[in-house]
Amino acid sequence: MDRKNTLLLTVIAVATLLVAVVGATFAYFTAQTGAGASANVTVTTSTSDALEYGSFGAIVINANQQNFAEGMGNQTGTTTGNVTLKANADNEASYCYTAAINVTSNDFVYTTEARTPELIFTISKNGTAIYTDQDITEITAGDNALTIPTTAGGSDLIHKITAAAGNTVSDAWSATVTLVNLDSDQQENTNKQFVGTLNFATTECPTTP
Repeated sequence: MDRKNTLLLTVIAVATLLVAVVGATFAYFTAQTGAGASANVTVTTSTSDALEYGSFGAIVINANQQNFAEGMGNQTGTTTGNVTLKANADNEASYCYTAAINVTSNDFVYTTEARTPELIFTISKNGTAIYTDQDITEITAGDNALTIPTTAGGSDLIHKITAAAGNTVSDAWSATVTLVNLDSDQQENTNKQFVGTLNFATTECPTTP
């Protein structure tokens, strides 16, 4: 009888332990990827790293007689946000991604015979300007996205983010489009609009020789 009771208690204890482990595991992954988590979070479940592309609003410029009259200065549209990596508790984590500007609407035109630039991009990462295009007036919706290099004037398009074990690090991004007030007749650009988005995509990190 004692052996049967002992066996029964052992089975109950093992079953209880399994339920607790499964429940804890389910709760952990729910916290990582369940309802309410950002749709832009990439979780590598084998290491528990989390790479998040934060919420970046659209870059919008609307020019009209009220905000872009003579002597009123430039108009700007800006978006800011973070790319954040949270490393697992045991190992350093590194991920790579690309950044690009997608133009979804742009009907601005040149208003001078000299075709003076009227739309300018400025993009910075962690407070450092890494991309400036002095003339995007003719970039239209449907054109290829403008891929952002890692340094000003550079050709490397793959950004890398690294966090020590158990740490969280972020790349702070800011993208601004400026409509330049030339203090000349820009009536042709009245009621025109520019809309663009700053987009990110995870990619493989380059292999080092």
